[in-house]
Parts: sequence; C-alpha cells; structure tokens
Amino acid sequence: MNRKIVLIKVLFAFALCCSCTRQTTGKDNEADFGFCLTDDEKAVFIESYLGQQASVIIPHTIQDMPVTGIGHEAFCGVGRETRLTSVSIPDSVIAIERDAFSHNHLENVSIGSSVAFIGRDAFSYNRLSALSIPDSVIAIDSMAFMENRIASVSIPGNVAFIGAGAFLGNQLADIAISNGITHIGSMAFSMNRLSALAIPGSVTRIEPLAFEGNPLVQISIGADVELGEYDMAGNYAASFDHDFDGFYLAHGRKAGTYAYNNGAWSAEFR
Repeated sequence: MNRKIVLIKVLFAFALCCSCTRQTTGKDNEADFGFCLTDDEKAVFIESYLGQQASVIIPHTIQDMPVTGIGHEAFCGVGRETRLTSVSIPDSVIAIERDAFSHNHLENVSIGSSVAFIGRDAFSYNRLSALSIPDSVIAIDSMAFMENRIASVSIPGNVAFIGAGAFLGNQLADIAISNGITHIGSMAFSMNRLSALAIPGSVTRIEPLAFEGNPLVQISIGADVELGEYDMAGNYAASFDHDFDGFYLAHGRKAGTYAYNNGAWSAEFR
C-alpha cells in the first residue's frame, strides 16, 4: 500500500477520539494517565499525564485495551513541576501527536516498534543526545526533534518525508539517510555539525535552508534533485551554504560527489 495512503489512514484514525475520560483503576500505574477511547472503544489514546515521576514507562494497555496513540501536549513539560528525563513508549503506539513530549528534560527515549507518525514538535526542546528511530516510522513532522543534543541519527527508508526543522539546532555530526526518502523539508538539518553528507538517490526534493549552518565539505547526491526556491520577490533561498545549489545546477544537476575546498566546489561525477 502507498505510504501516503497509510499515513492518511493513521492520522484519520487517531482524529476519531471521544472526549477525554479520566479514570482511576488501581491497576499498575494506569491512574497516572488521562485518556480517551477511539470511536470503536477498542483502543486507548493518552491525552494527559497526571503523575509526578521524571522517568515514565507508558503502559501498553489501559483497562485491557491497547494504548495506540499519544495526544497533543500529553506529556508537555510547560507548566509542570517535574520535567520528564526518560520515557519508554510501548510497541502498541502508532501515532505521537504535536508537542507530546516537548519542553521537558528528556535525556533518554525509547520509541516503540509500531510508531508510524511522529508529530510536529513531538520531542522538541529536550536534552536527547542519542536517538533510535524504528523502521515503522513513515513521517517525521516539522520540528519533531528540534533543539536537542543529538549527535548522530539514522533515518529509516520507510520515512516518506522529513518535515521542516525536524532536526534543527542539534549537534549532528553524522546522519544516515536511507534510500526511500523522497523529500527533505526546509531547515530540516540546519544549524548542526555535518561535514559530510550522503543523500540517497530516492530524494527528489530538498527544501530551502535544509542544510544551512553546517560545515559541509563533501556532499554525495543523486541526479536531478530539486534544490531551493525563489520567493515572490525573485530572491533565491538555497538548500546549502557556499552556493552549492548554483554549482550543482550549473553542472546539469549530475549525480556525484561534490567537495568544497579553498572556497570553491569541485565534482567527481558518477
């Protein structure tokens, strides 16, 4: 099935929640979570965290129903006395919504093996230095991991697109972008520490400012990738620094390895 169709179905399914139902069950730590049921009343969607622990293990079931979603701002640290430092997300979860874990002090996160969608700002403004993204993920939305301390990351090939600012303002010195990804959003990897970059042949579009603010001296890229864009005033916003966009375009957008040395680009085409 087409990835985009799957994503739409995931988002639609998790939009069908009823009003929040907070209950005390006395079973394990279930009372720490405010939740609602999906319309078919067969799954749970966590909407708030009522506990005070800094380290949280989210249960895979509540009232014997699978926990399949983490809602908007469910664990957001804004206004909380205790900020999260660690969280474990169970394999039952499919969707993590906007700001679900933002503005905490997260240093460790375990993302379950069924998560398909990571929403806007889901883990932004934390202290993550390491990150493992499961192969199940098909979309990383805008600013999902912005302003952390992540040093390296591998993006699995099932991801269809990487949203704007998804990893902006981290400490990335190494990234592995798997073949299968087609779209890299604006400022997705801006303001990091990348010196070398390998872009797989599946990528067809890299938005403006996607890799600005990195000390890149080597870029491996496929043929005919669309870079940057002009605004309505005719000003060009580049995807890369040091006019790589212009050099790539001037050389027919050929596949190859491009090197930056002494203020100039050179290329070895393939």
